[in-house]
Order: sequence, then C-alpha cells, then structure tokens
Amino acid sequence: MYQYPNNVGWLREHGIALVVAMSALWNGSCFFGSEVSVCEITSLNCPPGYACTADKSACIPDRCGNGIRDTEDGEICDDGNIRSGDGCGADCKSNEKCGNGTPDEAAGETCDDGNTAAGDGCSSKCTLELCGDGHYDPASGEQCDTGGDTQACDGNGRCLIPRCGDGYVNSKYSPSGPGGSPEICDDGNALDCGTCAVGCTQVSKPEALTIQTPSADFLNSGEGFKLSDGIQYVTFAYIKVPDPVPGNVTVISVSGTDDEFVVAAKTAKVINEASSLKITAEPNVDRVTLTADQLGSGKLIVDHVTLNDRFDVGEKMPNVGSGPCPSGVNIGCRSDLDCMSNKCQNNLCQ
Repeated sequence: MYQYPNNVGWLREHGIALVVAMSALWNGSCFFGSEVSVCEITSLNCPPGYACTADKSACIPDRCGNGIRDTEDGEICDDGNIRSGDGCGADCKSNEKCGNGTPDEAAGETCDDGNTAAGDGCSSKCTLELCGDGHYDPASGEQCDTGGDTQACDGNGRCLIPRCGDGYVNSKYSPSGPGGSPEICDDGNALDCGTCAVGCTQVSKPEALTIQTPSADFLNSGEGFKLSDGIQYVTFAYIKVPDPVPGNVTVISVSGTDDEFVVAAKTAKVINEASSLKITAEPNVDRVTLTADQLGSGKLIVDHVTLNDRFDVGEKMPNVGSGPCPSGVNIGCRSDLDCMSNKCQNNLCQ
C-alpha cells in the first residue's frame, strides 16, 4: 500500500513552490520572476521582473495595477489597470475626486487645492478660476464672466460690468442699451472732453472748415484774408510776381497763369508754414481744408478782408467734443491728448 510522505520538512521546502506554480497555471496569470510572462487573453509578453495587471492590459514592475489595494505601498486605490480617468489614477495614488489635493488631468481637473471651495484660485469643480473662462466666480472678484466682450460683460481679462468711461473699449457694448450704437472709444471718462465724446460712441474731432480759392486772374496783388485758430490772427496776402511785397503780411506768391488748383496748393503750403497757427491746411482740387491741430485749440475764423465774394468759405465742420479735459479735478484719461495740460498720468489728467 502506497504511503504518502509524512515529512514536514519536505512540505515546507516544496509546498510553497508547488502552490505558486499551480496557482499560476490555474489562473493563467503571471508573477514576478526571472522568466518572460505571458498575460492571458491579451497574450502580452512581460519581461523578467514584470507582471501582468489584473485586467491583463499592461505589464507592471510593482503592485499598482494588480487589483489589490496595497496600502503599505501608499495606494489609495487599485482597479486592476494603470490607466487614469477611470476613478483611479495610473499610479494608484489618487481616486480622481475633486478636493483630494491631486490635480487629475485625465479627469478634467486643471487644479486641486485639497478642497471644493470657490474663490481661492481653484473652483469647486477643480478648474482654475480665470477671467474669461465663461464661469462666473464672484469670490474671485469677478462682476461677470461671459467668456469675452458682450453687452453684459467686459472680457479680455477684466470680467467687469461695462460702462462708458471705464477706459476700456468694448465693441459689443452699447452704452444706450441693446441695439444702440456700439462703444467705439473710451478715454477714461464719460464727459464731453478728451479724445472720446460723451456717450463713447463718437471719437472727438477738432474743428474744421473748407475754403474755395479763385484762380490768379481773379486776384489783385495785395488782396488777402485773415485766418485765426481762435488764439491769434495771421494776415495772408496774394502777391503776383514780380509785384512788391507789403509789410506785416504773410505772402502767398502767385503768377498770373495760376489756376484755382495751383492757388489752392500754394495757399495750403503757406498756411502750414505759418508756425504760429495751430492749423493744418490740406489742398483738395480747388479747395483748402483747414483743421485745428488739436481738440479745443480754438475756433477757426476766416476773414475775407479784400477778397469778398471771390473767396468762398464753405460750411464749417464743428468740433466733436469740447476739447481736452481740465486737470486737477480727477478726470480720467488714457493719453496726453485727453488733457488740457497735455499730461495724463496714472489715468488722470494732471
């Protein structure tokens, strides 16, 4: 009759290896060792020192992915694979829940500060609280957030309720309400001064007018006109070459053959050279357009003097806006041109 071994030492020596070997054969799984391991189902070959994950989808050098939570290794979870985004991080150190202190990108998190409170830079959904993300975060100081410029909100990193005079041009915003004219300028104040007129829907413009010049054969030497920029007058006289030049006038030399186009060009040139006047003259066919050099520099005045009806002054184009803003009264600005002092500092006219 066969006698089963009754040797405790033999069992101790060979039993463990036998159990492991049988377990490997029974489960079709692989274990850490010096041989190449083949993962059942996927037929994945794992090199020596690696084992299959519990779902047989990858080779692992340690126990993360074996389907058993090994707390001694610091594992928070182990779902049998080393993929993120399924409720357990690839390193088994995160349950991928917002507020756990680990930013889990695969779960859509862009931050995780260990809590689910808003207003601390990381939202309750573990996304960065940034102006322009389309999420209204009042705890971060946002007054609104529509993801960009709209009638209801300034975008571009501001996230403030829009208003005329805030110094920011929101082309999607109408100061008069939805459907009205859009904001096209904003000089930091809602007053009728500076480079933007009241209402923020019209850029301020200096005063301008047009004069129509005659041809030289309608002119006599010495005839002329006075021009004022609202601050001072300069007298201009047309002198036909080679007639003598009178004193106390600014001469515009013409010849008897000059047509009205040439006279207009010569007139504009001499006006521009009169440096004491804050006026720019531009010839346009048989006309000269006069424009004040800056907002509020004065009212343009043309006195015909001796030319009378031969010197046609067109319709005056009044300035838009009342000129530069006064200083010393906390009026907002965005450039030196907004200020009468020609100095804008810290967004205030000085």
